[in-house]
Amino acid sequence: MKKLLFIVLILISCYSCKKDKTEYILHDSEIFLNDDTLFMGKWEYLYTWSGGMPVKTIENLPSIHIKHKGDYEKFKDGIVIQSGKIDTVGYKYGKLLIKFYPNGIKSQTILSQTIYTSSKDTLILGFRAYLDMYIDEYYKRMK
Repeated sequence: MKKLLFIVLILISCYSCKKDKTEYILHDSEIFLNDDTLFMGKWEYLYTWSGGMPVKTIENLPSIHIKHKGDYEKFKDGIVIQSGKIDTVGYKYGKLLIKFYPNGIKSQTILSQTIYTSSKDTLILGFRAYLDMYIDEYYKRMK
C-alpha cells in the first residue's frame, strides 16, 4: 500500500510541475517582400490619430527601427528601450497585419496591428477595433 501511495505521489508531482514552454519567433529569411520592403528602416514617431473622427493626440512614443528578417528596435533619444521580432499574420482591410514580440518571445496576448505606408517616407501602424474606431500612429522615415 505504501508503495502504491508513493508512486501516485510521484506521478502527481511530475504532472503538476509547470514546464517552461517559451517559444521564440525565428525567421530564416525576409518577412517583408516586394512593396513591403518599404517598411524596413528607421522611423521617427510623429503623432497619433484616433477615434471615428481624426483627433490629434499628444504622446511621446518611441521611434522604431525595422531591420532585416523581422528584427526591430524601439528607441528614444538614441537609446534602445525594446527589441524583438516582428511576425506577419496576414492581411486585413487590404493592409498587412503584424505582431511585435518583445525579446522575440511568442505570446498569445500580443495584439495584431496593420502596417502600411502612405508614401515612401510615411509609415502608419494602426489598431482597428471596428471600421469606425481606430488608432493610427504616424512615423516619418529618418535619414
